[in-house]
Amino acid sequence: MKNFVLIIISTISIGFISCHRCSDIACMPPPLFMMMRFVDKQDSIDLFYNKKYSPDSVRVYYEENSKKINVEIDFGKDTLNKQTTLYSIDWIQKAQSGIKNYYLYLNKMELDTLYLEVFTSEGCCPSPQINEFKINGSEIKMEFGGGFIYKK
Repeated sequence: MKNFVLIIISTISIGFISCHRCSDIACMPPPLFMMMRFVDKQDSIDLFYNKKYSPDSVRVYYEENSKKINVEIDFGKDTLNKQTTLYSIDWIQKAQSGIKNYYLYLNKMELDTLYLEVFTSEGCCPSPQINEFKINGSEIKMEFGGGFIYKK
């Protein structure tokens, strides 16, 4: 959680610094989070609350020079609605740098391929935007507050 706070503060600082080139326009683009929920495709029950998956075993990584490099992810729990959300700023930053292919490790038996394409909008307040997201080759559309729902 400490890393998450440092990332937010860094992102805000960069936003303020980058606004000088358009000095007559005040802007501070918000950081873009990658957010995903995992639900059962039959009954839409959250797959963390029904104990099919554990946040402790889930990881997102990419390969570079035959090495697996983890993407920093966190989980938020909504106990009232029994929902768990994976979120990451690091994933968006990696995608902005040109890395598009990732792997989602859920447990020993399940490994999914992910594709994430991000672009930066133009203008005085450029901000990252998700252009395309695919899981195992199928495009996934945003469904909740800028996040994705993976129906398994």
